[in-house]
Amino acid sequence: MKKLFLLISISFFIACSGIKRTQKALYSGDYREAIDIAVRKLQKDKTKKNNEEYIFLLQDAFKKFTEEKKQDINHLRKEKTNAEDIYTNYTQLAHVQRQIKPLLPLHFQNGKEAKFKLNNYSEELITAKNNYAEDLYNSAQSDINKANKLDYRKAHSKLSKVSQLKPNYKNTNQLLDDAQFYGTDFVFVSLENQTNQIIPRLLEEDLLNFDTYSLNDRWTVFHDNKENQINYNYEIYLDFKTISIIPERIVQKEIRLEREIKDGYTYKKNRNGDYILDDDGNKIKVDQYITVSGDMLKTEQSKGIQVVALVEYFDTKENRVYQKFPLKTTFVFGNEYARFNGNKKVLNTKERQLLSQSSMPFPSNEQMLLDAGNDLKYKFSEILKRNHL
Repeated sequence: MKKLFLLISISFFIACSGIKRTQKALYSGDYREAIDIAVRKLQKDKTKKNNEEYIFLLQDAFKKFTEEKKQDINHLRKEKTNAEDIYTNYTQLAHVQRQIKPLLPLHFQNGKEAKFKLNNYSEELITAKNNYAEDLYNSAQSDINKANKLDYRKAHSKLSKVSQLKPNYKNTNQLLDDAQFYGTDFVFVSLENQTNQIIPRLLEEDLLNFDTYSLNDRWTVFHDNKENQINYNYEIYLDFKTISIIPERIVQKEIRLEREIKDGYTYKKNRNGDYILDDDGNKIKVDQYITVSGDMLKTEQSKGIQVVALVEYFDTKENRVYQKFPLKTTFVFGNEYARFNGNKKVLNTKERQLLSQSSMPFPSNEQMLLDAGNDLKYKFSEILKRNHL
C-alpha cells in the first residue's frame, strides 16, 4: 500500500512539474518552449485526464505565438531590409503547425474541441524564400565586386545558403567556384638544398606530401608544384643548411664478469652436528653459493647523421620573409653484440641477449638521411601546424 502511494505521489509530482514548466514558458513569452513541452506530453496520450491542462496551455501558446510572429512579419515588411527574418518567421509558423496538426482534434474532458486556427503559408513561404535568396545573391555579388579575399569568403558563405534555398539559382554555382578560388590562400612549399649531400627523392616526396599533414582546409591549399594560373599568396621554404655524417665507429670492450650464484643448498646444523628443525619438524635448508666468472668481448657499432635546416615564410605581396624557424634533427644507428668465454651461469638476461646478436652492415649515408626523415617530417609538420596561415 505504501509503495502504491509512493508511485502515485511521484507520478503526480512529475505531472505537476511538467505543467509548471509549460506555464512558466508561456507566461515568460517563450511560446515555442511551451508548445514543445505540451506537444511532447500530448503525443504520449492526448486523451489522458491529467493531460487536459496541456491542451489549454497549447491552445493559448499557439494563439499568442501566431499573433507575435505575424506582428513581427508586418513590422519587418515595413522596413524592407529583413528578408531573412521574414523567411525565418514563416518557417517557424509552418513548423509549429506541423507539430500540432497530427494531434488534432483535441478535446477537453467536457467534450468541447480546442480551437487551433491553422493557415496555409505555402505562398508566403515561397515568396519569402525567393526574396531571401535574391537578397543573399545580391549581397554576395556586392562582396565579390570588392575583390578582397575576406569578402570572397563572405560571398561564398552567402552563396552556399542561396544554393541550399534554391539549387541552380541563376549563376550561383559559377559564383561559388569563383568565390572559392579567389578566397583561398594558395601556399607554395619547396625544398632548398645548400649542403654537399644529395637529398633522396623519396625523402623530398615524403616531406612534400601534404595529404599526410592534414593542413589543407577550406581556405588554405598547399602545393609543391607551382601552377601558372595561380597567384601564390605565401611561399614556405624548407632550407637544408648542413647535413653532417658522424663516421662509422667500432668500439670493443673486454669485460671481466664475476658473480656469486646460487648453487644448490645444504641443511642447517648446530654445533653438535645435529640437524636443526623448523616448527613442523622439517630440516631447515640453507642456500649455497659459488663464484663463477668469464670474459666478455663487447662490440659497439655506431654511425650518426645531423640535419640542420631553416623554415622560412615568405609573403609574396610584401616581397619579404616574415617568419623563420630553425629545424634540427639527429639520428644515430647503433648495434651491440658480444662473444663470451667462461661459465655462462655468470651472465644476466641482458648479457645473454648480447650473445644472440651479431654484427650488422652500416647503413649508407642516403639510408641514414631517410631514417632521419621521420623526425624531420614530424618537426616540419609541427612548425606548419603551429603557424598555420
